[in-house]
Amino acid sequence: MAQINFKAAHSFDPATGEYLGATLAQRSPLETDVYLLPAGATFIAPKEPAAGKWPFWTGAVWEIRAVAV
Repeated sequence: MAQINFKAAHSFDPATGEYLGATLAQRSPLETDVYLLPAGATFIAPKEPAAGKWPFWTGAVWEIRAVAV
């Protein structure tokens, strides 16, 4: 069975929490089933926002907020 070396993660701006997009977390070379989460990212995926709204990371959950367009 092939080993998966990456796992999906979701980046956010550390200052504002604004969602920036998907990224990849690499498997740890030292620990089994551990992935190295990049700074300013989470493994929790945001929900798809409605028009005029965008996800912001609160430190624990994604919050969907209205944004100026």
